[in-house]
Amino acid sequence: MSEATATMAQLLRALAVIGRDRSGFHRLRARYCVQQVAAACELGGRTVVDVGGGDGWCAEEFRAAGASCVVVDPCPVPSRTGPATVVGDGYWLPLLEGSADVCYCSDVLGHVPDPVGLLDELIRVVRPHGTVHLAFTNWCSPRGRAPAPVRVGRLLRHVRSRPDVVLVEARPRYVPRGLKGLLRVPLLRGVAVQVTLRRTG
Repeated sequence: MSEATATMAQLLRALAVIGRDRSGFHRLRARYCVQQVAAACELGGRTVVDVGGGDGWCAEEFRAAGASCVVVDPCPVPSRTGPATVVGDGYWLPLLEGSADVCYCSDVLGHVPDPVGLLDELIRVVRPHGTVHLAFTNWCSPRGRAPAPVRVGRLLRHVRSRPDVVLVEARPRYVPRGLKGLLRVPLLRGVAVQVTLRRTG
């Protein structure tokens, strides 16, 4: 059993008994998300920009994995995100082009009117050979319908139209990697998706 699969099993058990104290669940969920990124690229010694990670859970796990993590969020919780926190908008990140090794964005695309525009900005701040990792709800999830459903097909067509990025992986978020073909099933595609890109130039 892989580390990510073991964490996912723990996450499901935590979800079944979740109560008023959700910290254990949020910590496990963040660990699982960061493990997904680590499966696609090296994190040790890298600079990660967590866009929309104002609660600080993933930032904590990125730093535990050896990365330097900067959080950009319009309403961060500095007591959790730490000193490397920037108040900012994902459409206009206050960062130089090519300034990050990894740009991570979780549970944001379903809350913005222009997901493609946000994606273009994430790609801008990643240096060549850097990684962009997106995780989002398409149109439904156990947590409810996304306010602004993301059209997965449109997003992937946009990625493939750009000459400066390659699609590394697109798959359902909470299933083992060997079952990524489930993304072709419309119902499962709607629950949760993760997409990993690499900038080529």
